[in-house]
Amino acid sequence: MNIYLPHLASRKPPVLTVDIEENFANLPSLTPIRGQVTVSHRGSFLEIKGHAQTITSLTCHRCLGQYNHRLEADIDEIVWLKAVDKAMEDELEDLDEHLAEDGTLEVHDLVYQHLSLNLPFQNICAPSCAGILPAQTDVLEASNLSDSLDQRWEALKKLKQD
Repeated sequence: MNIYLPHLASRKPPVLTVDIEENFANLPSLTPIRGQVTVSHRGSFLEIKGHAQTITSLTCHRCLGQYNHRLEADIDEIVWLKAVDKAMEDELEDLDEHLAEDGTLEVHDLVYQHLSLNLPFQNICAPSCAGILPAQTDVLEASNLSDSLDQRWEALKKLKQD
């Protein structure tokens, strides 16, 4: 969903609410992304507020198992509109987010960015996750499973015996 800013500015009041309930191709999720975003044109800037949520499937960094994670994002952002005045343009170059007054706002991209920033840095399925447990060498040697291990470790095993 793209919002053409001149059309938004001409609305009375200059506010548009977008309901979202769909899957995004670049954000794999188990459920559709649901949310609502309200964009208000305030003359020289846009005020954007909203909320979005979905459920994603992540891989635990400790045990490598799959688990479901509720992903939510609260959106509260000010986006400056690029001014026609050259002096004002130089000041806006330092800002992270600004748009041309005659441009469009890509709502799905904005929601995607906020959800992506809320993905956990470390994927841990549970606080008590023990991770991958090391194999017990006594059990391996007793059950002839040691023959199926990667043969590249044989040199280390021989060095350890020496």
